[in-house]
Amino acid sequence: MNRTGALQAKRTYSENCNFKEVFLENYFNAYSSAKWTKQNGKEMFIALSQKGKPLRGRKTRKENISSHFIPMKCREEEKKIE
Repeated sequence: MNRTGALQAKRTYSENCNFKEVFLENYFNAYSSAKWTKQNGKEMFIALSQKGKPLRGRKTRKENISSHFIPMKCREEEKKIE
């Protein structure tokens, strides 16, 4: 995630790739940027629109359903990156 809250794909690992995991009361997880916050000091969360496109972090809150995720365990064959 960059300074404006846009979610980006990177080839190399950097500070922008770090996220904090928040466990919610409804058994979902939310992920916020470890580096960037909004101007008012609130966290920017990863969220997806109804069509699956990433929303800007500035427009997200942990209470939004679009920022709730259920973690799943990957199978060994799915872990391989080419």
